[in-house]
Amino acid sequence: MTNMQKGLAIVLSLAVMLIAMLTIQNMQAISQVDVNQANKEAVTIRQELLNGYADQIGSSIDDHVNEIFTELSILRGLMQTVIDQEETFMPLIEAMEDNPYFKDQLSYNGKWYQNVPEEPTAVTIHNYLVNPNGTIKEPALRELALTRFQDLFFPAFYDNGIQKQIVFYAGGVDAPFLRITPWADLGTLFFTNYPGFVDTSIWDTFYPGLPDDYLQRLHDAGTEDRALNDLLKVSPPVQDGLTGQLILTFEAPLFSPDRQTFRGKVAFDIPIDDLVQLVENVQIADGGFSFLAQSNGNVFAINQSGEELLGLGDVFENIDVTGQGVGFNTLDRMLADSSIPQIQALQLPDSTQPTYTSFQYEGVAYTLITKRLQPFLVWTPERHFHEESWVLGMVIPEEETSQEGSGVDQEMSDLIGSTTRLSWILLGLSVLLVGFFVFIMVRREKTSS
Repeated sequence: MTNMQKGLAIVLSLAVMLIAMLTIQNMQAISQVDVNQANKEAVTIRQELLNGYADQIGSSIDDHVNEIFTELSILRGLMQTVIDQEETFMPLIEAMEDNPYFKDQLSYNGKWYQNVPEEPTAVTIHNYLVNPNGTIKEPALRELALTRFQDLFFPAFYDNGIQKQIVFYAGGVDAPFLRITPWADLGTLFFTNYPGFVDTSIWDTFYPGLPDDYLQRLHDAGTEDRALNDLLKVSPPVQDGLTGQLILTFEAPLFSPDRQTFRGKVAFDIPIDDLVQLVENVQIADGGFSFLAQSNGNVFAINQSGEELLGLGDVFENIDVTGQGVGFNTLDRMLADSSIPQIQALQLPDSTQPTYTSFQYEGVAYTLITKRLQPFLVWTPERHFHEESWVLGMVIPEEETSQEGSGVDQEMSDLIGSTTRLSWILLGLSVLLVGFFVFIMVRREKTSS
């Protein structure tokens, strides 16, 4: 082999090896970039997955609330039509009085009037609506006759559609008696739980200032039917005086035909247990759960394991009892009062975009996702009418949230290994190829000699 051929072989060998080494480095660099990109994509996949769960549960709750409002607006429309067309309906109303189905069989015990259990709705008329001679005052008698239609309406709404604990009517300021379905001995129940209610109007006892606020808001919004449906509201969670369970009250106001007088309300009491079941119906993880809170952090729908994990007590440990025999017992179970510091410091979202928080409980890391739901109207004596939005919370063990991207991570790890092995194989083949080339040249040199 001549010196030139030897030099050419050496140069060729070095060039092939250099190219092979550069190829290895570039392929490894590309693989590493792919891994970093895959890790980012895995995080994105996990977050999109959790956002999807939050949207799914949030939409279910919003749809459930909208269904309640839709049914309530239908009932409100029926009763408002009866009020607006009172004179037209009067012959029918008078005929109802003699019909056994609609007749209210009332008896007086010295404190209130109560009808009999066989009737479709329970009627309770308290002492402040009774004259000294024991007869019912005229405004209450007029409303009593007008609301006989509710014997027809209320059972239908109670038996169909959204599950309701009770469907009820409360009369206006001058006739605030109660009519509800299903039948209950309201007089005795209210006297036991709210003794002040026997001699005090329902509006002064439970809703001081609400009738005037309804009229003001109606006049601000307009008097057409669309504006009336905009007055539907939800109460904060309270303890039901009849069953002792936690409820939400969805209610709609009624007005005189000229819209100048408040004529009462129709309402549904909805058990909060239904909302707990609703948020539990979506399986987000083996060790995860969902909850609902007011915007101030008052948690009203959560399962038992969730109460423990968030450092909260159960419902009955957090009922704020008035102790005065009037007013509702309210729920006061704040995230800020949690036994877990990260939950105490939690800032709830002020938009519909989900927010993420991490915390630990008994050595296990969890991800907490919170999302604000659609707004609706609420009223309190302190703040009057204002918008409120519930907050949906989802708690998931971080170990479970990372599983979705683990397959991508493993695939990229396998890719790095296979790429590295392929690069070394290429380098080996290159060396063998150069060696074979040198061998052929040497062999030719010997043959020619």
